Amino acid sequence: MEQEGYELSLPEGTDPSKDSKKKIMEKIEEEYDPSEYEEVKEKLLEAYSKIDEKFKAYIENTFSNKKDKIKVHLTKYGPGGSYHPPNEVTVCFKGFNTDQVLSNLLHEVIHLYIHPYIEKHDINHWEKERIVDLLLHETNVLERSSWQKNYNEAEGKVDPLFHKHFHESKDKFFKKLKKLG
Repeated sequence: MEQEGYELSLPEGTDPSKDSKKKIMEKIEEEYDPSEYEEVKEKLLEAYSKIDEKFKAYIENTFSNKKDKIKVHLTKYGPGGSYHPPNEVTVCFKGFNTDQVLSNLLHEVIHLYIHPYIEKHDINHWEKERIVDLLLHETNVLERSSWQKNYNEAEGKVDPLFHKHFHESKDKFFKKLKKLG
């Protein structure tokens, strides 16, 4: 994660380069407060309820690989989010407001849907991130920008192909992207 430029949230006073995994885990357990997680969950559910139908409709119209349920894990530690195929995502809430957590959640959910294509066509990290954010932007459910600061110039390759081919044929889009290297 850090090699890709992502910052990790860790318990106060811990340093992964100096502290043992055991010490960090002990600190996490010390800080754990179930009511804090419940509060975040309620706020996130309320925010999601406002965009639920529109987001689901976009996903259903865009992807054929349906998912009955997606399991969401909330955490205070790690990167902003991660995905775990076939149907789990983790989102970090420490240092983020509810809208940011929701944006990260939707971003990770979209990762689950494009993962089979990414894996099949061996798409690189930054191209994958750009595709996910283009899709998230297309959902038009967020009031704030969901663009990352840097895609390591993947936009130049991804964007033109995405706009021309993604909705016409995902396989064609990914094959063309892979050919560009």
